[in-house]
Amino acid sequence: MKIVKPIDLPTHEVDKQKWKEENKIDADTKVFSITGDYPDIRQALASRGWIENTEPNSDFFDFRWTLKHRDIKRERLRDYQMVNHFQRNGELSTKVGLMHNMKNLIWFDGSNVDSYFPLSYDLADVEVGDFIEEFKATKAEAVLKGFVEKKLVKEAGVVKVVLAIAITERRLAKLRDLLAEPLVGDHLVSNEEWEVLISHKMVAVSYTHLRAHETVLDLVCRLLLEKKKKKKK
Repeated sequence: MKIVKPIDLPTHEVDKQKWKEENKIDADTKVFSITGDYPDIRQALASRGWIENTEPNSDFFDFRWTLKHRDIKRERLRDYQMVNHFQRNGELSTKVGLMHNMKNLIWFDGSNVDSYFPLSYDLADVEVGDFIEEFKATKAEAVLKGFVEKKLVKEAGVVKVVLAIAITERRLAKLRDLLAEPLVGDHLVSNEEWEVLISHKMVAVSYTHLRAHETVLDLVCRLLLEKKKKKKK
C-alpha cells in the first residue's frame, strides 16, 4: 500500500487555510483587509468576489488598503500579498516629498524647478526663514504694483514706495549673486521696514534708516518730498 504524504506547507499557509475553513471561505477566494472608511474600494472588491477580513491585525489577506503606511507590517508580508503603500512613498505622494525631489533634480538632470513649479518651502525645515523673507519681498512688490496702478496716494504712500524700491533692489542684488552665502542676521526686510509696509496709515519711519539704504531712485523721491515740505513752509 502506497502512502502519500501531505505536502509540507509553511505555518502561515496552514493557518490561512484553517482560517478560511473556520470562516467558510473557499480556498481559492481572495481576501482583502481595509483600515479606514473606504466604501468605494470595499464595494469594488466585493463585486469581484473578494471577501473582507475585518480583523485589522490579521495576517490573512491577499490585499490590504490602509490610510497610513505605518499600519502595514512589512516584515510580515508574503510574496503574494499586495498593499497600497510602498516604502518611502512619501517621496512622491506627499507635497513636501515631491517638492524636495524636484528641487534635487538640478543635481541629476540640470533641471531648475523654479522654471516650471511655483516657489515652495518646507515649513517644517530650515526653509522657514527663507519663506518669511520671500513673503515680505512679495509684499514690497505688491506696494510697487499698487503705486503703478495709482492706488497709493499722499505722503504715506510715497514712503512705502521709497521703502519698497529699496527692498526690491536689495533682493535683486542677492539674486545676482546666487553663490554668495547670506550673513547671519542679514535680513532682507527689517522689522521697522515691515511695519511700514503693512501699515494702512501714516507711519513714522527712521530718516536715518532710509538714508542708510538710499538708492538713486530713493534719492529722487526724498528730494521731491523735501521740496514739497519747503513749499508748505
